[in-house]
Amino acid sequence: MTRPANRMAEAASILATNFAANASVAVTYSRGADSVELEPTIGRTPYSILDGEVSVEYESRDYIVASSLLVLDGETVLPQRGDQITEASGDIYEVMALDGEHCFRRMGPSGEVLRIHTKGPM
Repeated sequence: MTRPANRMAEAASILATNFAANASVAVTYSRGADSVELEPTIGRTPYSILDGEVSVEYESRDYIVASSLLVLDGETVLPQRGDQITEASGDIYEVMALDGEHCFRRMGPSGEVLRIHTKGPM
């Protein structure tokens, strides 16, 4: 018996491809001496940090990219805190973890898309 296609996974893949084709920016993702050229979509994630009795509001600049494209030194990797993303303009953003969270979030039913959180420009 043939298993029915996973329509949600197909839709997430189509959306990621369309975003990359129509709303992306050219960047270089780097970790040490290793780097890869990507065309992620830009997003943002608001978050707040409690500093004593004051809540400080921030906004992360996010890069949304298919996880299969994040290849360094021949291996598919996950984002790590301290990695850098350099835009064509020369602005450099550092991959960072949001308060109490990871530095990226998987998106889509199978996690095939990554939302990478950054701070910057540096």
